[in-house]
Amino acid sequence: MGFYFEPACHSKRLIFLTMILELNSDNFYQTIASNDIVLVEFYATTCHPCKILAPILESLADENGDDIVVAKVNISDAANTALGTRFDVSMVPTTLLFHSGQVVARSLGVFPQSKMQAEIDDILP
Repeated sequence: MGFYFEPACHSKRLIFLTMILELNSDNFYQTIASNDIVLVEFYATTCHPCKILAPILESLADENGDDIVVAKVNISDAANTALGTRFDVSMVPTTLLFHSGQVVARSLGVFPQSKMQAEIDDILP
Protein backbone atom coordinates (compact mmCIF):
# COMPACT_ATOMS: atom_id res chain seq x y z
CA MET A 1 0.00 0.00 0.00
CA GLY A 2 1.47 3.36 -0.83
CA PHE A 3 1.07 6.66 -2.54
CA TYR A 4 3.17 9.20 -4.35
CA PHE A 5 4.29 12.28 -2.47
CA GLU A 6 5.47 15.27 -4.46
CA PRO A 7 7.82 17.51 -2.46
CA ALA A 8 8.64 21.11 -3.42
CA CYS A 9 11.50 20.00 -5.69
CA HIS A 10 8.95 18.00 -7.73
CA SER A 11 10.89 14.74 -7.62
CA LYS A 12 8.53 11.85 -6.97
CA ARG A 13 9.20 9.51 -4.08
CA LEU A 14 7.12 6.49 -3.15
CA ILE A 15 6.20 6.54 0.51
CA PHE A 16 4.61 3.54 2.17
CA LEU A 17 2.10 3.92 4.96
CA THR A 18 1.54 1.32 7.59
CA MET A 19 -2.03 0.17 7.76
CA ILE A 20 -3.19 -0.54 11.29
CA LEU A 21 -6.93 -1.03 11.40
CA GLU A 22 -9.05 0.49 14.14
CA LEU A 23 -11.53 -2.19 15.16
CA ASN A 24 -14.69 -1.81 17.20
CA SER A 25 -17.66 -3.91 18.22
CA ASP A 26 -19.16 -3.46 14.73
CA ASN A 27 -16.25 -4.81 12.67
CA PHE A 28 -14.14 -6.91 15.06
CA TYR A 29 -15.57 -10.38 14.45
CA GLN A 30 -15.85 -9.89 10.69
CA THR A 31 -12.18 -8.84 10.53
CA ILE A 32 -11.04 -11.83 12.59
CA ALA A 33 -13.16 -14.24 10.53
CA SER A 34 -12.15 -12.92 7.12
CA ASN A 35 -8.37 -12.87 7.66
CA ASP A 36 -6.09 -15.83 8.40
CA ILE A 37 -3.69 -14.05 10.79
CA VAL A 38 -4.70 -10.98 12.79
CA LEU A 39 -2.67 -9.25 15.50
CA VAL A 40 -4.90 -7.12 17.76
CA GLU A 41 -3.81 -4.68 20.44
CA PHE A 42 -6.37 -3.79 23.08
CA TYR A 43 -5.44 -0.29 24.26
CA ALA A 44 -6.66 2.83 26.02
CA THR A 45 -6.04 6.38 24.83
CA THR A 46 -4.46 7.37 28.17
CA CYS A 47 -2.15 4.33 28.34
CA HIS A 48 1.54 5.28 28.13
CA PRO A 49 2.81 1.71 27.49
CA CYS A 50 0.32 1.52 24.60
CA LYS A 51 2.04 4.51 23.01
CA ILE A 52 5.41 2.80 23.45
CA LEU A 53 4.04 -0.32 21.75
CA ALA A 54 2.73 1.61 18.70
CA PRO A 55 6.01 1.67 16.71
CA ILE A 56 6.52 -2.05 17.38
CA LEU A 57 3.10 -2.81 15.89
CA GLU A 58 3.83 -0.54 12.92
CA SER A 59 7.09 -2.36 12.32
CA LEU A 60 5.39 -5.77 12.52
CA ALA A 61 2.79 -4.56 10.00
CA ASP A 62 5.53 -3.29 7.67
CA GLU A 63 7.68 -6.42 7.90
CA ASN A 64 4.82 -8.86 7.38
CA GLY A 65 3.05 -6.99 4.60
CA ASP A 66 -0.07 -8.71 3.34
CA ASP A 67 0.58 -11.88 5.37
CA ILE A 68 -1.10 -10.48 8.48
CA VAL A 69 -3.58 -7.82 9.53
CA VAL A 70 -2.54 -5.58 12.42
CA ALA A 71 -5.35 -3.88 14.31
CA LYS A 72 -6.21 -2.03 17.51
CA VAL A 73 -9.28 -1.88 19.75
CA ASN A 74 -9.81 1.09 22.08
CA ILE A 75 -11.38 -0.49 25.14
CA SER A 76 -11.69 2.87 26.88
CA ASP A 77 -14.54 3.46 24.44
CA ALA A 78 -17.69 2.24 26.18
CA ALA A 79 -18.93 0.60 22.98
CA ASN A 80 -15.89 -1.72 22.97
CA THR A 81 -15.71 -2.80 26.61
CA ALA A 82 -17.58 -6.02 25.84
CA LEU A 83 -14.73 -7.04 23.52
CA GLY A 84 -12.27 -6.56 26.36
CA THR A 85 -14.45 -8.66 28.65
CA ARG A 86 -14.92 -11.38 26.01
CA PHE A 87 -11.15 -11.79 25.61
CA ASP A 88 -10.27 -11.41 29.33
CA VAL A 89 -8.41 -8.15 28.85
CA SER A 90 -7.61 -7.03 32.38
CA MET A 91 -4.79 -4.63 31.55
CA VAL A 92 -3.62 -2.57 28.59
CA PRO A 93 -1.89 -3.08 26.37
CA THR A 94 -2.96 -6.66 25.79
CA THR A 95 -2.07 -8.05 22.38
CA LEU A 96 -3.74 -11.12 20.93
CA LEU A 97 -2.63 -13.06 17.87
CA PHE A 98 -5.48 -14.78 16.03
CA HIS A 99 -5.01 -17.58 13.53
CA SER A 100 -8.07 -18.89 11.70
CA GLY A 101 -10.31 -17.06 14.16
CA GLN A 102 -8.69 -18.52 17.29
CA VAL A 103 -6.38 -16.84 19.82
CA VAL A 104 -2.98 -18.54 19.50
CA ALA A 105 -0.81 -16.09 21.48
CA ARG A 106 -1.29 -13.41 24.15
CA SER A 107 1.13 -10.72 25.29
CA LEU A 108 0.62 -8.36 28.20
CA GLY A 109 2.33 -5.00 28.33
CA VAL A 110 5.14 -3.93 26.03
CA PHE A 111 7.03 -6.79 24.39
CA PRO A 112 10.09 -7.10 22.17
CA GLN A 113 9.24 -7.16 18.48
CA SER A 114 11.20 -10.39 18.08
CA LYS A 115 8.87 -12.18 20.53
CA MET A 116 5.73 -11.50 18.51
CA GLN A 117 7.54 -11.98 15.20
CA ALA A 118 8.52 -15.48 16.37
CA GLU A 119 4.85 -16.22 17.14
CA ILE A 120 3.84 -14.94 13.69
CA ASP A 121 6.60 -16.93 11.98
CA ASP A 122 5.37 -20.13 13.68
CA ILE A 123 2.00 -19.87 11.91
CA LEU A 124 2.96 -18.33 8.57
CA PRO A 125 2.79 -20.85 5.71
